Amino acid sequence: MIEFGITERGDAGLDHAWLRHAGPVIAITKSPQLLPVPLRDNVIVHCTITGFGGTYLEPGVATTAVTLAAYRNIVAAIGGERCVLRVDPIIPTERGLALAKSIIAQRLGRVRISYIDNYPRLGFRLPWTTFHAPNRPQLPDCEICGEPGLQCTGCVSERDFRALGIPLPLLPILKGQRMACKCLAEKTELFSNRKPCLHGCLYCYWR
Repeated sequence: MIEFGITERGDAGLDHAWLRHAGPVIAITKSPQLLPVPLRDNVIVHCTITGFGGTYLEPGVATTAVTLAAYRNIVAAIGGERCVLRVDPIIPTERGLALAKSIIAQRLGRVRISYIDNYPRLGFRLPWTTFHAPNRPQLPDCEICGEPGLQCTGCVSERDFRALGIPLPLLPILKGQRMACKCLAEKTELFSNRKPCLHGCLYCYWR
């Protein structure tokens, strides 16, 4: 069985421990400008760009201009199927959706989105009290991550296998995940971190 590694507990730009995994990797980062180059042929990059970089929400993240430039460079190097623009999280207010759509308009290939969750220790107040936001539109031509009630695609999906030219897996979805998580079973976390990274995002679930 081919096993994808994934960097969901930390940032692949800040922590390069994932390079020890010889198999295919989904490298998720808000610092694409810090990724080691050139990237191996079996790496798919999720460039997480929310538009909040350098603000009080993401104080340790570079500005949107810097991360978008790095995203474009990575797409030029490995293509739009292996470099995914990830707008995560979106704050689905009128202003937040407008910001997200302005980032999505910069796409050069695949896009993944997810909406902010109202964690008990969230570092700021949202204008609703439910855990999931009441207004979570299914934006066109975007893969959606872990959102109940919306059509979701796993961070490890058949599309990723095809992007790397790997035979499709036999197992359907990963056991023990959230109901809305549609990741395929061939997935393992590459970080052991259980604390916020140096980006210091106010909405981080490790808070």
